[in-house]
Amino acid sequence: LESASEVMRRRIDLFGINEPKLRTVVYGDRYQMVIELAGLEQTDAALQLIGQTAQLQFRTFDDSNPEATISAVAYFESFQPTELTGDLLDRAQVQFDPNTNEPVVSLQFDSRGAKLFGQLTEENVGQPLGIFLDNQPLTLPMVNEPIYGGQAVITGQYGLEEAKLLAAQLNAGALPVSISIVEQNTIEPSLGQASLNQSLRAGLIGLVLVAIFMVALYGTPGFLAVVGLIGYGIITLALYKLIPVTVTLPGIAGLLLSIGMAVDSNILSFERIKEELREGKPGA
Repeated sequence: LESASEVMRRRIDLFGINEPKLRTVVYGDRYQMVIELAGLEQTDAALQLIGQTAQLQFRTFDDSNPEATISAVAYFESFQPTELTGDLLDRAQVQFDPNTNEPVVSLQFDSRGAKLFGQLTEENVGQPLGIFLDNQPLTLPMVNEPIYGGQAVITGQYGLEEAKLLAAQLNAGALPVSISIVEQNTIEPSLGQASLNQSLRAGLIGLVLVAIFMVALYGTPGFLAVVGLIGYGIITLALYKLIPVTVTLPGIAGLLLSIGMAVDSNILSFERIKEELREGKPGA
């Protein structure tokens, strides 16, 4: 499930959606993913892309294309598909190089995959071997020597998290599972707007109640603190507009929370000034 979710995240990123949400759910023996995509216009294309089974391919490099050295697109297009696919990969896992103690990703092929992999590495020594998932390059390791036996290791400057992610993506392409849409719901903009209006209304009511409480309890310092918080809110919203910042419901909640957190510091500051004025301290 975790491997499949990594593939879904890669596919969702192709649509450039702000703050996509993906969570995994287990109901008894059923494994599901819940995906929320806000502001998506290409609904049919997204459903088609999400519903596909991950396709992992091992491709060899064709150096006959002269543009491969000057164009990244031409370089990736120079990798030609082979018969070695993710169906022949038993598993990928993270290990540590005993000499350098750096994370590496080990591959284990089945019997047919081991034979094909041995042939590919024998014919492409000194050339990169492209590993593509959903036609997107995952990694392009160099073939240093022929590799037989069905076991290989991908080395490189990988951090532990990068190595784990690569192993998860390789396993996702190796799993012979089909992904199907169980349920689809579309929330109309009117419902989203209603939720936004209700959230804003609730936030303003909460701020007004806090302001009344501060003035009633602290008097003049409370009133000055409210004025300061209003100025803080205006400056923050102005910055949101100038940068600009996309304001979502979690962002609104964060703004309201920051104003609430500022209440304490404002009250402490004005209460201290009030006490100093009362005691007649110089500089107050």
